[in-house]
Amino acid sequence: WHEEILKAARKVGGLVGAGLVEEQWTLETLLSATSARQDRRDSEHTLRQSLEFGKKFPYMPEAKR
Repeated sequence: WHEEILKAARKVGGLVGAGLVEEQWTLETLLSATSARQDRRDSEHTLRQSLEFGKKFPYMPEAKR
C-alpha cells in the first residue's frame, strides 16, 4: 500500500511540476485518499516528499499533431 501511494504521489508531482494541477489541492486529495489506512502526519510527510520528488520531473504531454 505504501509503495503504491509513493508512486501515485510521484506521478502527480510531475503534473504539479508542469503546472497542470494545483499542489495544495493535490496534497489534500491524496491525504483524503490515505486517511483510512495511515496516520495523517505520517501520510502528509511521505506525500510531501513524494510530490517534491515528482515536481523535479514535470510531465509534459506531447502536442497533438
